[in-house]
Formats: sequence, structure tokens, C-alpha cells
Amino acid sequence: MLTVKFKKTLITFIIVCFSILSIFAVNVDKHSIPTVILTFDDGHHSVYDIAMPYMNKYGFKGTAYIVSDWINDTATYKMTGTQLDELYSKGWAIANHTKDHTDLTKLTEQEIDDELIKCANVLLARGYTRSAYHVAYPYGNVNDTVLTAMKETGMLTGRTLHPEEQTITFVDPRLLTPSLYVFDTTTLKSAKTTLDNAIKNSHPFIVVFHKIVPSLTGNRDEWTTTNFKAFIDYIALKKVRVITIDEFYKELTNTR
Repeated sequence: MLTVKFKKTLITFIIVCFSILSIFAVNVDKHSIPTVILTFDDGHHSVYDIAMPYMNKYGFKGTAYIVSDWINDTATYKMTGTQLDELYSKGWAIANHTKDHTDLTKLTEQEIDDELIKCANVLLARGYTRSAYHVAYPYGNVNDTVLTAMKETGMLTGRTLHPEEQTITFVDPRLLTPSLYVFDTTTLKSAKTTLDNAIKNSHPFIVVFHKIVPSLTGNRDEWTTTNFKAFIDYIALKKVRVITIDEFYKELTNTR
């Protein structure tokens, strides 16, 4: 016959076991859900005007890679510091796209260091501490000198950019992730198919946007508002996790 003390010990043990299993189940479920990272290069005004309000409808956050010299450059329709502050306060990542968008592969190692650090310092001074060390290489170009500079300056991730796919490289190399670069010729159907394939193959999905516009003007980096909203609706329909680059990195490097 069980003693009262043993019964209490057994009950406590069972409660602890269930607690551990519950936590494990939540974490497994979290990481088994497909991940989408929506990124926007150059800091175009349409990120604030169109992308952010529509994504907010679903509670989605994005990653805006910012050229620090272009902050407040309203003459070329870039976002203001106030608008970037609002994005960051909503959980967006305001990340590093270098000081002036120079092709890093054409610079010396010291010049690359300056491009990365000067942009990071501006972002840090504005309080964007979560994401200042996550980089999108201008024009997607990267070489060994750039990677050396990335490591020396303490940058955490570097995202490349190619016509058909882009990759994300870690300074302590961990992963290459195929994804989608949206052009003006990218159809909604092809964007959906690329997402579906990433989900099917259990790949994190990183999509790159530039300008979201009401109608195309011949700029290859544009995509229509109609297509963008329909694609966001589709992502929501798929019930994937939409996270920022810093959240992605934190999860990937979590030693739990």
C-alpha cells in the first residue's frame, strides 16, 4: 500500500514530466512549422506605405535592409528615420545594407569594414540593436575579402542576391537557403509555387522585395500592390511562421 509521502512524490514526479513534455511539444511544434522571412531592400517608402500596413493585418513582421546614407532621402522616396522607428517598434528588423550601397567586391578590406561598420553604427545610434549586424550585400555580390571583413567586423549574417535565387550565409557558415527574388516579371503564380516548394522541402523561405507600386513603370525591382497583397494573403493561408532575420538567427543559433 502506497504511503502518503510516496504518493505526493509520485504526483510531483508526474507533474514535472508532463511539464517537460509540454514544453518540448511546444518547441517541436514551433520549429516544425515552415518559416518565411520577408525582406525589403534599400528602404523604399512603399515599405512603410503599403507593405507594413497590409502585413500588420496578419501580425507579420518584415526585415528592411537599410542604406544608412539614404535615410531621410525623401527625394528618392526612401523612408524617414521616424518611419523606420515605427517599423522597429512594431517588431521589424532594421538591418544593414551598407553605408552607401557600393559593390563591396570592388573595395579593399578596410573600405568594406568602413561600409559595414558605419552603417551599423548609424543603426545602433538609432536604437536598432536587434538587427544592425545582419547584412544584405549590395547587388548580392560577395567574395572572400567581403567574408573576411564580415567576420572581422562581427557581422552575423550576410544575404546574397541572384536572378533566380538568393542565399543567406552565416559568418560562422551554417546554412544556404534557396529563396525568391521578386522582379517586375515575377508572376504571382510562380511566387506561390516557389513558396509551396520551400514548404514541401522544409526549407526556410526568404523572399526579397524592393519597391511595391500601384502599377509597373519598367523598373525591374518593382512588384504591383495587387500581387503583393495577394501573396501575403497566400502566405497567411499556408499558416507558416513569418519572422525577421534576427529572430531566425537567434533560433538557429539557440543551443537549447
